[in-house]
Amino acid sequence: MIRTSLKTRIVLLLLAAQTLLLCIGILGSLWYTRRQITASARANLTSHLSELLSEVHENDEHPGTLEFEPAAPPNRSGEDLFAVRDQEGRLLAGSVDWIPEAASGREFFSFRWQHRGHYLGSAWVHARVPDQDGRGPQLYADVFFAAPTAASTWMFLRVAGVLLMIGLAVLVISGIASYWAVTRGLVPLRDLALEAQNVNEQQWTLQVVPELRNSEELAPLVQALELLLQRLQSAFERERRFLADAAHELKTSLAIQQSTLQLADREGLSVSEYRHAIENALADTARTHALVLRMLEVARAENRTGVIPTQSTKTLVSTSMVAAIEELEAVRRARNLRIEFDCNTAAWVYGEDEQLATVWRNLLDNAIHHSPAGSTIEVTIEVQPTMVRVCIKDNGEGIPSEHLPHVFERFYRCDSSRSRATGGFGLGLSIAKALVLASGGTCELESPPGSGTNAVVKLRRAPHQEQQPTLSLMHSQAGVEI
Repeated sequence: MIRTSLKTRIVLLLLAAQTLLLCIGILGSLWYTRRQITASARANLTSHLSELLSEVHENDEHPGTLEFEPAAPPNRSGEDLFAVRDQEGRLLAGSVDWIPEAASGREFFSFRWQHRGHYLGSAWVHARVPDQDGRGPQLYADVFFAAPTAASTWMFLRVAGVLLMIGLAVLVISGIASYWAVTRGLVPLRDLALEAQNVNEQQWTLQVVPELRNSEELAPLVQALELLLQRLQSAFERERRFLADAAHELKTSLAIQQSTLQLADREGLSVSEYRHAIENALADTARTHALVLRMLEVARAENRTGVIPTQSTKTLVSTSMVAAIEELEAVRRARNLRIEFDCNTAAWVYGEDEQLATVWRNLLDNAIHHSPAGSTIEVTIEVQPTMVRVCIKDNGEGIPSEHLPHVFERFYRCDSSRSRATGGFGLGLSIAKALVLASGGTCELESPPGSGTNAVVKLRRAPHQEQQPTLSLMHSQAGVEI
């Protein structure tokens, strides 16, 4: 692919605009020059006609007739053509052979005469003769005059040539000046590009001069680059923190497995002790396997972020919620909890059943593990004009305010020891939020002091469907209110 220079493109655009303006100026000047030359030529013809008419007199010997008598040598060249006739059409002077048919009824006319070239002519037909004694009737004469246009044409061509040469000179000078000006004007942009090359994983800020920040054209670009760098730095730091946390978690799990196997490698253990050691090793291996699966689940969920589902992908919130509640039934029974949920609320949203079921499963699992035994978890669905609001509220100890901004970060746990005891990795809320964002919604946690935790999910509402699937939940001794 051929690389194009921005500087060259700008200079060419400037030259194109300047050439257009120059052409308009030259054409306007030529039009004005042509008009002035024509006006001057016509004024010259009028002067000659007036001179010819002044040389027409009444014949003293034959009153009522006209004669042509120049009072002075005529101011005419040898190529000029003229004719003077009286009112009866009798030729008084000159020749009428050259008079074209176009001369009738027109004051000015142009024609070509034999081999002499083009002429511009003028005629006064039935003009009043001024030199009369006033005793007889008014006499009239026809006066015709034509002059070659070669001189005026040559003058016009000379003016056109001069204007063209001046225009070319101006265009060349303007092109050089434009190239210099554009080169100087693009220096800040080149400096910005050089500064952007210095950005790396240790240097995430642009060291730009105040001129760039104050420039009306470059300030938005600088701001956009800085915003992009901030997002990249945040993503880089998040990935680096994720790798560090993942390595730490895996290292801890592998260290526990190694310790368990080292204990099992001692001599003199009984069969029951060996069996217990193997069970501990299997449990540690299962935890490591669960950790790897959760990490993969986080990666898949975050890869979906920003890919908004199409409007053809619709699901009923209650369907995915029931699936999540049934999946966590054993955990709920073990902790003797109740889940209050109205599964008959028809709320359709854009998204996939499996994806939303994963969201509800993670949020419910978090609520179950942070709720005291015998308490109730409330699940409510509120249908709004454009959104569907799903709320999962527990009555646990809540989340301290200093931890609340970080709860959706991967591997973040308010109480590390308690999370390890319950088998948590600090990934459930990260997965839930990533999947909600991928569906075009929002996910937040609210935790007023002493009032438990409230997980609020807002999803884009889909058009109402005619039929609602029949839902069912398994009942247990602990009780699930539907």
